[in-house]
Amino acid sequence: EDSLIITTRCDGASLTINANSNYPATYDWYQDNIFQLTDSFYTTLPMSPGISVVTLVANTPFCNDTLIYGFNVSANLYPTIFVNSTTLTCIQSGAIAFQWYLNGNIIVGANQISYTALQSGTYMVMAFDFNGCSGASTGVYIGFTGITESENSSFSISPNPFNNIVSLNFLNSFNQVNLIEVYSITGALLKKYDYANGLKDKTIEFDLSDLSNGMYLIRVIDSENQINHRIIKQ
Repeated sequence: EDSLIITTRCDGASLTINANSNYPATYDWYQDNIFQLTDSFYTTLPMSPGISVVTLVANTPFCNDTLIYGFNVSANLYPTIFVNSTTLTCIQSGAIAFQWYLNGNIIVGANQISYTALQSGTYMVMAFDFNGCSGASTGVYIGFTGITESENSSFSISPNPFNNIVSLNFLNSFNQVNLIEVYSITGALLKKYDYANGLKDKTIEFDLSDLSNGMYLIRVIDSENQINHRIIKQ
């Protein structure tokens, strides 16, 4: 008796199907109506997007049975990355899950559609759809010419590590600062302070008492540079 089983697979997928019977039998396998082989198992040819059908004909001394496997083959994804300054956004229709990588290494916790780069390197993203099909973007390089160590920057941070309050003490050009941001170590933007007309004072304090203990990044953006510093709350 003919029966039909329908499943979903991704572009290029193959799988092995095993046959068994309570009686001595031989098994003929067909893929998309083309005979493939006679054996107790069959490994499918790679499937292309669309509908693919694998047919098993079991021949016993008493009868012949046919089992039909129908595969709805989904196309793999081919995501691209849209770059806006240091914010990277995955462009892929139908994607529902994401994972970002830096220099080929997974960025733990970076699983949203957008990611803010925190350091120089090559970034790429994996995108996944509802069927579990996936695809990887090509890499994009993000470079930070304005990143310096604390002792060489235009400002200092104190105390660091800190408990609740952290101060930024600017040595020069403080009136050119127009944006200060605080990020988690995984790149999530936690706080944003806009100074459209520049800072009025050389020293500014931030109350970060609501953050959990751990490592964070402060980014200071002025008319020419963006400078990142790691800070530790304890």
